[in-house]
Amino acid sequence: MGSTGTGKTGGDLMKARSNTYRNYVVNLLRRTKYITVLDTETSGISKDAQIIQFSAIHYQVGFENGFYMKKTDAINMFIRPEAPLSPKVTELTGLTDDFLRPYDKEELAAFGIFDYLKRTYGPIVGYNIRFDMTKIKGLFLRRGLEFE
Repeated sequence: MGSTGTGKTGGDLMKARSNTYRNYVVNLLRRTKYITVLDTETSGISKDAQIIQFSAIHYQVGFENGFYMKKTDAINMFIRPEAPLSPKVTELTGLTDDFLRPYDKEELAAFGIFDYLKRTYGPIVGYNIRFDMTKIKGLFLRRGLEFE
């Protein structure tokens, strides 16, 4: 890789950024005993898009005898959307209307998600957590559930 004008290569900067991120994550984990990792799949990206899959894992974390994460609880819930899925959503998620048909609609599924998250201790993290939490909060708002 070429020089960036700072005397460091792009690879050096990438490594430094990776180490900074790693240190941030390690420091976060050192301040908690629990963490929840979650992900959602949705019927789209619009404001009113519905959650069609909610998955989360509660972990106990620690550093005794080296770092560890112990799974303490998990949920994987599929939700039938109100409207048919677009071909693009099916392509991205692998979920189809036929697959989702036997599952609860969001008015029932919301309470399972709400209950699971109410039992969460420590930080909630995920790959695209802002998007996921926006969709979860939208779900709760539509169902009259308050969640911080």
